[in-house]
Amino acid sequence: MNLCKILNCSLEELVDDGISNGNAKGVEVKFSWKEYYQEFLDFVTKTFNMFWSMRLIEKVKCILEMLFIAFSLYLLWFITGAIITRVFSNLIYLLPFTVRNIVMNVSSLIYAIFGLGIGLVLIIHIFKIRYLDYFVTIEDNNVVEKKIESPVDEGVHEKEETRTFVEKKKNKIIIRDPKHSTYHFFDFLARIVVLFLKFMFWIVAIPFVITFIFITFLGCSSLFYLKDTVLYFGIFIICLGALLVNYLILEFIYHFIFELKNLYQRMFILFIIGLLFMGVGASISFLTYTSFEVVDNYQSEDLEVTTKKIQVNEDTEFCFLRDANTNISYHIDDTKKDITVEIKHPRVYEVYLYESGENNHHYFLDYYAKDGILELQSYQKLLREKKRLSLDREYHFDMKITASSTVINQLKQKENIDN
Repeated sequence: MNLCKILNCSLEELVDDGISNGNAKGVEVKFSWKEYYQEFLDFVTKTFNMFWSMRLIEKVKCILEMLFIAFSLYLLWFITGAIITRVFSNLIYLLPFTVRNIVMNVSSLIYAIFGLGIGLVLIIHIFKIRYLDYFVTIEDNNVVEKKIESPVDEGVHEKEETRTFVEKKKNKIIIRDPKHSTYHFFDFLARIVVLFLKFMFWIVAIPFVITFIFITFLGCSSLFYLKDTVLYFGIFIICLGALLVNYLILEFIYHFIFELKNLYQRMFILFIIGLLFMGVGASISFLTYTSFEVVDNYQSEDLEVTTKKIQVNEDTEFCFLRDANTNISYHIDDTKKDITVEIKHPRVYEVYLYESGENNHHYFLDYYAKDGILELQSYQKLLREKKRLSLDREYHFDMKITASSTVINQLKQKENIDN
C-alpha cells in the first residue's frame, strides 16, 4: 500500500503486468459500450472471487455494512424527498387540481428513479473502495514441462526419442490488505448473525438426522421381505437414494457450521445419483403395486363383530345410516324393546358409537386403529398374497340393525331411507 501511495496508483495497477488498458496516464481514453460491458463483467468476476475467498464472518460483515449504508441512504433520501415535496406542493398550490396531481406524480416518479440510480452508484462505489479494492485475484500461469521417453528394447541401439508437452496450471492468488479493518460494531453484529445462522442450521439438521435414522430402519426392514414381492426391492432402492440425498444435505449443513469447504461437483453428481435411485425404486414399487389384485375389504378371518345395544327413545336418531362406507341391513324382531347394532369390521380397528346432540340421542359411527403393529401385519399379509385394498372402500363396514318394525320405520323416516 505504501508503494501505491508513492507511485500514485491503485493496488490492481501495481500488480498488473503493465498499465491498465495499455495506456499511459494523461492520455484520453475513449470508452465504448463493449468496454463498459467488459468492465461490468470484470466487476462481477472480482466480486465473486472476493466472496469465494472470504470467511463466513467476513461475508456477513460485508453484507451488513452494505445493508446499513443502503438503509441510511434510503432514510436520507426519504427525509429529503418529504421536505422537497412539502415545499414544492406549496409552490404549485395555485395550479388546478388535475394539473397539480399530474405534476406531483411525475415529479415523484422522476425523484424516485433519480434516487435509485444515485443510491446504486453510491453503494457500488462504497463497496468497491471498502472491500473490492482490498481483494485482488491474480491468475498465475505456471508452465510445467513433462517429458515422456519412449521405451528402448534390450539389445537394440536406437536413438532415444523424447516427446515433450506443456501443461499450464492456473493458481488463483488472493491479495488482501492486512491493515484493512471494519467497524467494531459490524464485527460484533456479524458474529451474532453468524452464531444465529449456525444455530438455525443445527435446528434444521435435527429432522434430517431423524429422517436419516428412519430411512435406514425402513431400508433394512425391507431386506427381510425381499422374498415376498419385488415391491420391497423397489422400496429398498428408494431408501438408498433417499439416504444419499439426506447424507448430502447433512454434509452441507456440517460444512456450513464448521466453515469447511464443500466439493460441489462431487455433491452434485451424488445428488443426481440419489434422485436416479429414488426414481428407479419408485417405478419398480409403483408398477408392482398396481399389478396386485384389488380387493374391496379384508378377508373374513381378519374381521370381527362388535355389538352395541341402544335404548329406544323418541329422539333416537342414527346419523351414520347415510355414511358411504357402511352397508346397512335391517332385521325385524317385534319382541325387542331396544336396538341391537352389529358392526363387522377389521380386527385392527376399534369401532364405537358415540352420542351427540342436545339430548345426546343422536348416534355417530367412528373408529381408530387400536394396534399399529397389527394393522401393519394385515397389510403385509395382503401384499404377500399379491393383493391390495381398494382405495374407495378401504374402511367398509357391514352393519346389522335389529329392532321392532316400528323402531326401524322410525329410523328410516328420520333419515329419509326407503324400505
